[in-house]
Amino acid sequence: MKNLIKNALLSLISLFAALAVIETVFYVSGKIYHAYRIDTGPDRLKDGAAVRILCIGDSFTFGAGAEKGHSYPEQLEMLMRDKKTNNKFSVFNAGVCGATSSLLVKNLEENLRKYSPDILIVLIGCNETVDMFLQETDYFRFKNGRSDPMRALENFPDLRVAKLLKRGMEGLAVTMWKQKLAAQCNDDKGRRASEQKHRQALSIDEQKTGEFYRFIRSGKGYLNEHSSDVTLAAEEYKKAIQIMPDNEEGYLCLAQTYLHLNKLDLALAQLETAKRLNPHNQELYAQLWVLYYRMGKTDLARDALEKYLCLSPLEIRKYLPLLNNGFPPISDTETFEKALFHNLKKIADEAQKRKITLILMNYPGHEWPALEKFSGENGIPFIDQQLSFKELGLREGYKKSDYFAEDGHCKSKGYAVMAENVFNLIKERFDGTAEGLGGER
Repeated sequence: MKNLIKNALLSLISLFAALAVIETVFYVSGKIYHAYRIDTGPDRLKDGAAVRILCIGDSFTFGAGAEKGHSYPEQLEMLMRDKKTNNKFSVFNAGVCGATSSLLVKNLEENLRKYSPDILIVLIGCNETVDMFLQETDYFRFKNGRSDPMRALENFPDLRVAKLLKRGMEGLAVTMWKQKLAAQCNDDKGRRASEQKHRQALSIDEQKTGEFYRFIRSGKGYLNEHSSDVTLAAEEYKKAIQIMPDNEEGYLCLAQTYLHLNKLDLALAQLETAKRLNPHNQELYAQLWVLYYRMGKTDLARDALEKYLCLSPLEIRKYLPLLNNGFPPISDTETFEKALFHNLKKIADEAQKRKITLILMNYPGHEWPALEKFSGENGIPFIDQQLSFKELGLREGYKKSDYFAEDGHCKSKGYAVMAENVFNLIKERFDGTAEGLGGER
């Protein structure tokens, strides 16, 4: 018995020693590679003597809804050039459509290394509870009663061994879910034959097919990352459906426009038609799980997600949080706020450590008090875009459609207002000398 205990202790000690050696090797290698990246990385961009402003966030930073070149960061730089300032300013846009606060933290080190900002402007939060991005949030990490070993490993972000273990556990989970979903995918051969036959039937009339896809492309031209002309897109998709009413793609595209407008009943009608025409289209189930989740039908949403993953098994790793934990209630704002505050604190601490001035702001047309709350609790400069737009709405001759696209994003004129608000704060607090910069909180 003593020998057994002794051998077990020796094995345990050997394991920890081996892990320590592996971690040391990874650490040293990482430092060498990091030094290499810094030494051979891109030169300082634009004017190296300028005050450098980095804007990070989601589609409202990227500039969705406006023509290319008219996001608020790009219009901010134009203001800096056109109006008299004592400093030179360079503005960089690192906005990503669909970004969550988790993604901002993930990309933070790389963005700070790449752009070396003096001022960091953050606008984030509205995607934390949005269905399409649930798998990207930290909701499950902060939900009481949820135990997720893979999330626990993220508490040790600098340990390479932890990263290896996390990847290994994810790989095992993916394999298990593939096997679990296999029962729903066992008719793969029959599905492929059915879908091929359906496609062949649709492509008989080449003239109709060409005209159909011309309207589909036209609709997508109205509804993309820079344009949100939802009504015009819907009209094009309806024309496509008139030409080929037996092609499910037209109904899927039209359903997407209704999802943009949150007209859920209309979207469901289009998806049900698409399902009758071709129940094997993976895009159908990608939209269905989003739709059912918005409607509060989490069981149907889960079923649709699993059917989507049957058709797209390579996506299983991406959706592991939802598969393992189920769908969180949208009404649980407390947990979503905890996750958001956790990530904002990481960003604020990193900015202070690097002596970067941090600025937060809220959304122009969305109720999102969490950002102002965090800013007030941590003494961070804050721009109240929402209040500014409310005051703008009281002016004579104001038309919301001049400033906002149909899906809620700003148009160029709306981003111009945001840029002006940012410009005024920066000129008031930070222009003149470098005094005021440097991560004070």
